[in-house]
Order: sequence, then C-alpha cells, then structure tokens
Amino acid sequence: SSGINAEYGWRDASNKMFIVALYNNPHIAGDGKLGGIVKPFDEVCRVDNTRKYVYETDYPSLVQTANMLLRNNTIPIFIVSGKVDKTMLTKMIPNAKVFDMADVSNLDISIRDYYSSLVQSPGVTLVDIPDGVNVSYTCYKSGDPSSRCTGVATGTELTYKLTVCTNTCLEEVAVATE
Repeated sequence: SSGINAEYGWRDASNKMFIVALYNNPHIAGDGKLGGIVKPFDEVCRVDNTRKYVYETDYPSLVQTANMLLRNNTIPIFIVSGKVDKTMLTKMIPNAKVFDMADVSNLDISIRDYYSSLVQSPGVTLVDIPDGVNVSYTCYKSGDPSSRCTGVATGTELTYKLTVCTNTCLEEVAVATE
C-alpha cells in the first residue's frame, strides 16, 4: 500500500522486488484458524515498531497476495527447497519467479538477470478477467507491433492497444486504469 511505500521510502510507481526463502509451502488463508485466529485477512500490514508481524488476522490467500504485489509494482522472487510446490506459486502469483536452492549457485546473478529481463520486456498483466471476456493486447515500440516489447531501454515510450471482446451481455463491468 502507499503507506508501506512511504514508510520505506519507496515511490508508488517504482518497481520493487520481494524475495522470500521458503523451506515449506507458505501459510495461506484458513491456516490461522488452527491457531485460533478467525478474523479474515483485511490486506492491512500488521507490523509492530520492531518490524515483527502481529498476528491479528488470518493469513492472506495466494490471490490476495498476488493482488497486493501487483498493486504495488512488486516482483515476487521465491527461493525454495524441494518441499515447496513451485507450480502453485507460479500459477497463482503473476510474474513470480521460483529458484530452487539446490540448482542456484550464483543466486545474486540469477536474480539480477531475471529482473533485467522483466524491465527490458514490459508487458501487460491481466487479472480477474470475467468468464466470456477475451482481452488481447499489442505493444508498439517505435511503431512496430508485438505482443511483448523486448529490448526496451529505460525511458523508451511504449504504446499498448488493448482489445476487449465478449460473447455475452455483462450485467456490470468495472474497469480499473492507472
């Protein structure tokens, strides 16, 4: 959220990396009930003045986590052991990159290369598209159309053309733009 960005000195529009090391699958919504926490996660960061998490609500779902990361321009990077379900992380969290601890000897280089590939190849992440709606886009860099612009230098202006089609009548449509 903007409050977290301000607290850490991050610009709202800046890209951030969220790097997490996991030895087991992460806790998700519903797991807090085992510890007696029944209040659903409300997407508010609950960290005390020592930066320790305060357990007042249940854990977030992976969808809530993914949405918060997207809203805050945060690139999720998971460094995992063999016990973690890597497919779950990459399917549920857009742009998530998963590195296996056993396979990565130069983790800093792997993370730098992944980040460089993302910022040099910007695209559109489509989330929460209703059934019956098809969305496609074309990126234009220097007038050349492509589904994903690659080799983009910082400061290069890009134009995106989005096409939204539906084969059914939608009762209510909410459009979010930034």
